[in-house]
Amino acid sequence: MMSQAPPAHAWNPSTSDLSGTNSSTNNNVGGANRRFDIYTDTSINGLQAGEDTDSAAFLIKLAPRIRVGNRWYGFTVTGMQRGDQYELRFTIGNYTFAILFRASGSSAGTCRLYYRAINSQQWSAGEYFTRTRISSGTVYNSPSGNIGFVLTSATSTSPGSVKFIMKKDYLYSLGARGSLVSDIYALATANGNGQPYTGTPNDRCPSTGGATWTLQGDIPDLPTGILILTLPLIAVYIYLSRHPKISLKPVFS
Repeated sequence: MMSQAPPAHAWNPSTSDLSGTNSSTNNNVGGANRRFDIYTDTSINGLQAGEDTDSAAFLIKLAPRIRVGNRWYGFTVTGMQRGDQYELRFTIGNYTFAILFRASGSSAGTCRLYYRAINSQQWSAGEYFTRTRISSGTVYNSPSGNIGFVLTSATSTSPGSVKFIMKKDYLYSLGARGSLVSDIYALATANGNGQPYTGTPNDRCPSTGGATWTLQGDIPDLPTGILILTLPLIAVYIYLSRHPKISLKPVFS
């Protein structure tokens, strides 16, 4: 029964501002490069974090659009160019993770997750998936449901965003342990190749170091869906153990 259960897709936890992310490097984010501008100032946090029982999520805020002459500049899903890359790094226990979105052009691109031991320089590739005809504000998941993303276009009155969603039990399977998430930071780069920290850096948030965040509980080692499916079997086992005279012989011989 468990092997035939359909994958439970990553949920979409709400997020809130992440303390310590109110600074960014703002390197070459003017004009057309405003699509890389992570939205911060002394009172605005550029990153958000959130969770539910199933998944953890991080969001990168991108500056509202501005008009210069007859043109508008800022992040839009339809305005992405090949190689635009948005990346989020974080560490849980003894493993560091990088999840990123690399655009292959307007309204299209690939989401990838990488991981490595904190004492290693070599990244291992986790899941990835590609989507075309991406719509602003829509959640897209990998076929397994382990990772997902949401791209939201900026307007003149509200920031845009790149949101990443990861199932907690998937992070556990890759080595994550505990509840403390440390060294959290985001990168926005041009001409990325789909691997961590590649291309031309345009912005980093926070400008130096990384933020910390504590999950409500440790990263789990048993997916919620499997636990739910297992509970009836546990109940049957307990019942039979208390009634040893009940025969388990097949009805038909």
